[in-house]
Amino acid sequence: MLKQSRRIRWFLAAVVLAGQFCLAMPTQADNVSYTWIAGDGDWCGGATWSPAAPPTYYGPGLGDTAIINNGATVTSTHNVWLYGLEIGAGSTVAVSNNTYFGLNYNNPPGTPAYYRNDGIFRLDSTGGNASFFLGSGTSTTTLNGTGSLVLGGNINNWWSEGPFVNAATHTVQGGGTIGANISLTNYGLILANNQILRIAAQITNQGSGRLATESGAVMELTGQAGVTGGTLSAGEGTVKLYGGGTLTGNPTLTSFNPGKIEWQDYYLKGPATINALANIIVNKGTSVAMMHLVKDANGNDPTLTNNGTIRVKSTGSTSSMYANYATVTLTGTGSVILEGNDSRLAGGGTGSYINDIGHTIRGTGLVEKPVVNNGAIMAENGWLTIYNVITGTGSVTVADNATLGINRNFGGSLSQRHLEMSRYASLYQWGGPAIELKGNFLFAQQEESRWSLEHGITFSGQGPQQRLEVGGHD
Repeated sequence: MLKQSRRIRWFLAAVVLAGQFCLAMPTQADNVSYTWIAGDGDWCGGATWSPAAPPTYYGPGLGDTAIINNGATVTSTHNVWLYGLEIGAGSTVAVSNNTYFGLNYNNPPGTPAYYRNDGIFRLDSTGGNASFFLGSGTSTTTLNGTGSLVLGGNINNWWSEGPFVNAATHTVQGGGTIGANISLTNYGLILANNQILRIAAQITNQGSGRLATESGAVMELTGQAGVTGGTLSAGEGTVKLYGGGTLTGNPTLTSFNPGKIEWQDYYLKGPATINALANIIVNKGTSVAMMHLVKDANGNDPTLTNNGTIRVKSTGSTSSMYANYATVTLTGTGSVILEGNDSRLAGGGTGSYINDIGHTIRGTGLVEKPVVNNGAIMAENGWLTIYNVITGTGSVTVADNATLGINRNFGGSLSQRHLEMSRYASLYQWGGPAIELKGNFLFAQQEESRWSLEHGITFSGQGPQQRLEVGGHD
């Protein structure tokens, strides 16, 4: 109580000095429910409330509950602190530029505030802070109702502090900032649909809880943010992951054209599901980009059930999928695409990959960590260079105008079931024997200058015969 009282006195003193406070400073809370009875107007209207607000208040205050349920828009042009807020369908409460709206002040610490919203509760910054928060010591407060907490489009709209639950029927939407002092259990929808919604909070999704974008807006998950479970969806917008934050709890990632997830520098702990339409791009322009894949809190290796597309794209600096002391399994029907000479399938320490049946790794770049390939690896549009051991029962294909390089000097080798060379493909190996085939070698191209097999290929199939097709003839 002492901590809360000090904080209340500090805020009260600050806003009284600034002339921003529409309440006098009472010695105790009245604990009264006030209902708005006028049309659109200012919160500090006095007689616009029933019962009429005391002359020293001009509106509901510390410990009180405000009820707006007649379809009006009530604008708080000064700072407001109270216990509870109830907004009916068709009604709006708007928090003006350079003002604050706090709940559960002057109530015992450890108790929740009251919030029910079937209308709109909106933060309307035009450049200064417009903030909503819980008082110090307030316990977890549920955002109930079928309405929306709307951050009005300016990054200085702050949902700034407190432990909350976002109920399944309630929506948080718009553009602004969800601060690092928010901890949120989300059963509903958090939607970026107006400019930028920047999230630094810890969010645990439960049930149908999801984070999404639309209308060309951007959702930024910063280094302070952590998201557990649920769905992260880039609709007609962009989700940016940067600053070293964390996804965990087997989240589902998806997007819808033209939406995309830009993975700049972020951690995935444990498994995740990537839907068929998902477009994930690991890229940070001319800076290093990294998709960190690590074990979860229980020591489980990451499994990416990928039915979409993960593009590891270098555009001036290194971009990597990075298995950090973990064995990463890539399963599903999707693809990891390396785009650019400095795009890497990389890792730290004992990091390695399993490319499962039906999944594809393809493109141009570097394979720096061991891969057990039971699916498909395809060199396309340039050089795909192997710097480590590729084993398994899958296949490797080199497309027209692409080159497969195997650098034995750095530990590169290829032990696969099938290797297929297109007619205009190239194959180079350095540093000693590096290719072992247990199945078929299909070699359609006919220009000797395009391939270097000075160390030969080892055929180790156990069947009665292995197919060797060179230049289009068996």
